[in-house]
Amino acid sequence: MRDLAEAAELVTSLALLRDPAAYRPWREPALTPDQRAELDHAARAERAERVADAPGEHTDAARPEILDALSGVLWRAESLAWHLSRAAWCPVLPLAAADADPRPYLARAVSVLPTAVTGWQNGTEIAWWAADEAAAMLADLAATLGLMTDGQHLRLVCPWCGGRTEQVPTGGAWTWRVRHLPGDLVAIVCEGGMCEPPSKDVGTWWRGCPAWPLAEWEWLARRIERNERMAS
Repeated sequence: MRDLAEAAELVTSLALLRDPAAYRPWREPALTPDQRAELDHAARAERAERVADAPGEHTDAARPEILDALSGVLWRAESLAWHLSRAAWCPVLPLAAADADPRPYLARAVSVLPTAVTGWQNGTEIAWWAADEAAAMLADLAATLGLMTDGQHLRLVCPWCGGRTEQVPTGGAWTWRVRHLPGDLVAIVCEGGMCEPPSKDVGTWWRGCPAWPLAEWEWLARRIERNERMAS
């Protein structure tokens, strides 16, 4: 239910990004060399085929990838609301138009979920299915908006261990991940397994790994910048 409520909030931000002139959050994608080569090949082919009146020459009225993302959220929300309404013996909402607002369907899913789960012997299965659908929706929204997500790799080398791991003993690996820790604590964790910074430089520890909570990220950024200046 929390995921569905958060998805309803993020949909508003996503809808604003339909305008190509709107500021769009960005996160550097971690592409493999093969994926990068494939994208480069497609881009070269598109440029080679482009002519004066080709679709690629005009500015889109809306970002197509944002429209696709909104359509995906709407489809999931409509399906979830329909199935949960049926399970809760409630009238279903009318079918959505292609550009409909997903929020009424998200709100319906939240409102009928408790009844749908408790009214059936297999309520646990219904709950897990709804949770999976809500998590998938939220993950799609977070990825499109470029939000920090649990387990996200940061393309930075830890200044304390130098990115050394058992697999990369010479260093240079990206060992930092964003983690949602117990107690609603968001932190950057160095998960290389060989990082042992001085206690004064560590905010906390998680599963034997040094971690820096959100409140220390500004200090952490300054430390990285200082190390980069010294290295150059």
